[in-house]
Amino acid sequence: MRQLLKFLALSAALLTIAACGGGGGGSSGSSGSVAPLAQVATVGIALTDAPSPEYDQVLATVTSVQLLGNGAPVTVFSGAETIDLLRLAGYSELFAVSDQVPAGTYNKIRLMLSNLELVTLNPDGTVDKSITAKLVANGKIDLNPRGPFVVAGGSTLVITLDFDVKKSLK
Repeated sequence: MRQLLKFLALSAALLTIAACGGGGGGSSGSSGSVAPLAQVATVGIALTDAPSPEYDQVLATVTSVQLLGNGAPVTVFSGAETIDLLRLAGYSELFAVSDQVPAGTYNKIRLMLSNLELVTLNPDGTVDKSITAKLVANGKIDLNPRGPFVVAGGSTLVITLDFDVKKSLK
């Protein structure tokens, strides 16, 4: 079970940050008031995973995604969304978008989970076994990319969080 808890700390060991030009988009959440276009950007959070032979489902309930820099945390997502991480094997899925992220340099992504459930299924699709992990740090996971990343005003940035359940769970 202790190794299972390390999943939370290691789940985003491969953090990929990819930028692309453009702008616009909906908002799943933001912090602060609306700023002029040159001072804000659109940031999307995408999720992906690799297959895991040990479990059929890894259900993570995400309650918040924030960007951390020198100022106040910036919320990209707030709510409660349960994602089957293993369903994301082989592709990325856009999870949240905010078009009101202040331009600046950020050095961490904070992911908050309220639940993490590991499920094995019977051949008929019914649940064989379900393990609910005890979340350390009240479910707070600070993801540290390999260096700071810049959110440029008027641009779009997509951050892909790559959960590798197979490598993270022992």
